Amino acid sequence: MDAAVNHNISQSKPIRVLWICSWFPHERDPFDGDFILRHAQAASLHHHIDVLHVVQQPALLTNKTARKQIDYNPQLSATIIYPPYYHYLPGLFQKIFFNISYYYLLRREVHDYVLENGIPELVHVHVPVKAGWAGRMIKRKWKVPYIVTEHSSAYTQSVPDGYFYRGLFFRYQTRKTFEEADLVLSVSFWLSNQLKKQFQIRRLMLIRNVVDTDRFYPISRRRDKIRLIHVSMMQPLKNIKGILDALVLLSQDRKDWEMIFVGPASSELKKYANKRGLDPYLHWKGLLSYEQVANEMQQADGYIHFSRYENLPCVIQEALCCGLFVISSQVGGVAEFVNERNGMLVNEGDVNELKISIQYFIDKINRVDKHQIAASFQEQWNLQQIGQEFDAIYRSVLSENKD
Repeated sequence: MDAAVNHNISQSKPIRVLWICSWFPHERDPFDGDFILRHAQAASLHHHIDVLHVVQQPALLTNKTARKQIDYNPQLSATIIYPPYYHYLPGLFQKIFFNISYYYLLRREVHDYVLENGIPELVHVHVPVKAGWAGRMIKRKWKVPYIVTEHSSAYTQSVPDGYFYRGLFFRYQTRKTFEEADLVLSVSFWLSNQLKKQFQIRRLMLIRNVVDTDRFYPISRRRDKIRLIHVSMMQPLKNIKGILDALVLLSQDRKDWEMIFVGPASSELKKYANKRGLDPYLHWKGLLSYEQVANEMQQADGYIHFSRYENLPCVIQEALCCGLFVISSQVGGVAEFVNERNGMLVNEGDVNELKISIQYFIDKINRVDKHQIAASFQEQWNLQQIGQEFDAIYRSVLSENKD
């Protein structure tokens, strides 16, 4: 559903909420935190959502400050700020100047926002560092409560460059942001439990990712071959080589299948597949739009996910809403959805187990009911349902702060 077209305002007075996001889509990276945008679209069905995002990826920045305003619908707008990054400076000076610029711009944007719109009724931080600093500043200065949503899987020892391997300043800022928040939200029970172990959190609740169920829904199709699909940005954590190794084993036993890869696959991955004799079975689609991804999923029969670690990938939720049988490594919160009725879980990194699970699925494909798999998930994750949950959460936080 397009929130810009079908925009139903809540009967109660809308709340003005300032979202300060560490990740958010923008013209130089439209996939950065796209799940946060979908959360914003859901929340904007009931409330005024003003997004503030200062881009953090140095590779996307120049030595000049830039600013862009995006209006998604009458109650959702985003301000994207590109801080300067002086690539010609030595590494240490680059970091120092970038962090100074980042915090200066974030502070200035917050103050300009208040001058133009007044003090927000509520602040919603997405991913604590570095946005959490601004949420705490606003709370101290204007007594505005703030909520934090965490999306990252970074709170276990197994995640490289995660929370436990970052500097003291990073960990301090993260801890203070969680512990001073009026409410912390997570998209999985697994992540909620990780946060509980590490931080003294006042109040913790669950809210799931949004799936555009007007695009991701099951269709019946005629099949010559069983079609499998994987969608990701093809980072090492997704273990694409592990999937390829399992497919090599599968190809030795049967030929009645094909595999679709959606995402920016490297030439190294394609060469690896070619050397293993997989070219007749594979289709590399590259980066596709959200709408095109939905179409590819609808044309598939099963979804393969073999990550080394995860929180709860949106693509698995989207696959389930398309009625796909999901075969995934048992990491993060995946087991909260994937079970014997709609998929199979395998041990992380176990290529032979992945191959056996795919073969089992192909053998039982005629007993898989796409519409039955999709039905309950579409009710839980659609835009309107998550929008109602945001409405209840926001009003609850404001009500508690009035008491």
